[in-house]
Order: sequence, then structure tokens, then C-alpha cells
Amino acid sequence: IVDTGATVVAMNWIEAARLGVVWDTTRPVRMHTAGGERIAYPATLASVQVGAIAMTNVQAVVLGGGSEQLPIVLLGMSFLRHVEMVRAGETLALTLRH
Repeated sequence: IVDTGATVVAMNWIEAARLGVVWDTTRPVRMHTAGGERIAYPATLASVQVGAIAMTNVQAVVLGGGSEQLPIVLLGMSFLRHVEMVRAGETLALTLRH
């Protein structure tokens, strides 16, 4: 889900493991979320692709637990700051900034 309020891409550790993401368990960070304070672990995603837009080395965090902690992947500003977002009705179009 597109989340302009999220600083970085965020996911739960079950989803991260499924995707082959490696996260740093030695450096826990406190995240202030809409659901309260959570502990997360930093990661760098080798690539993130949405449609035709692909980026490499995207900063992310992995939250402990599964879908009970975070049921979806949040596409945060570490990805979104590189795109233009235009909403038309119920459609959100993303285009790469130049």
C-alpha cells in the first residue's frame, strides 16, 4: 500500500523472509506508527519494482512478527520520493521523477 506517512518501505518479518530480504537484527530501531510504537530492524532492498518503475538499494525496515503486526507491505517515502503521484478518481498514477 502507498503510505506517504511512512519514512521507508516496511514489512513484517514473515513477508521479508518470503522475499529473501536480509535485515540487521543487531540494530533494532523504534518506529512510531499509527498503531503505536514498534521495534523494527533496518534492511536495504536490492530492488523494488512497481509496474515499470524499478529502483535499487531502497531503505526499508522489517517489523517483528507476522501479519498481526503489519498485514501488508507499506511503500514508504524511501521509494516514493523518487516518483510523481497523480490521483484521478480512484486511480493513483506513479511516474519516475526526472
